[in-house]
Amino acid sequence: HSPDNIDETIIIDVNDDKLDVEKHFLISSSICDANAFAPVMNVLNENFKVEHVFLTTLHPWLGYQNLLDGPSRSFAYPGSIYSNFSLGRASTEALIPKTTSCISASKKVLPFLDNKFQSLSYRVPTPIVSSADISVKLEAKVSKKDILDIFQHKEDSQEFKVFKNNFEPLISKDFAASEYSAIIDHRWTEVNQFNYVKLILWYDNEWGYSNRVVDLVKIVSLKWEALLRKSLV
Repeated sequence: HSPDNIDETIIIDVNDDKLDVEKHFLISSSICDANAFAPVMNVLNENFKVEHVFLTTLHPWLGYQNLLDGPSRSFAYPGSIYSNFSLGRASTEALIPKTTSCISASKKVLPFLDNKFQSLSYRVPTPIVSSADISVKLEAKVSKKDILDIFQHKEDSQEFKVFKNNFEPLISKDFAASEYSAIIDHRWTEVNQFNYVKLILWYDNEWGYSNRVVDLVKIVSLKWEALLRKSLV
């Protein structure tokens, strides 16, 4: 399906309250990067107001990439050749910079990011677990404790496993098979005097995302069940 045919894009803990099963037939659960990034931005904006954010993602290689240097093949359009020749380089032995669709995906659920968001991505030579390096300028004066407290509250009060706070000396592969959308690694959380905040996220780009797809199916099912019960009354 073309993205233009999607009735609604839903990211858990961002805009799932807007899901209307009577109006929304074809629903998108967005992409793994946006499922990690957008809930974090939503929390920061609701509490402190976001002025600008720059995101760098580090994403494991994907199946359409090459083992050896060669033409860059398109996943969406098999047989075609990308003009981005760097994506044709050997994926298991290089960091490959590229554009990312996280901007367009996130703005669908967080319109306030329009004209406030820049990003890039690296394809990295690891098989699983992505990371996001976020630099965000907030309007409100904040401290590191403010950031820690608000995300701890989110973890403690959440319905779905979206947020997880980490303080342990872990590396990417330690988060494999994590069901959380975004694990915020607070060893690297920093706030400076100009209200710039640095956050590092980890997320299993396959398993974490798949768990949110299952959650979304559950939400749709419950809404349909409630709608059917209402129609029978």
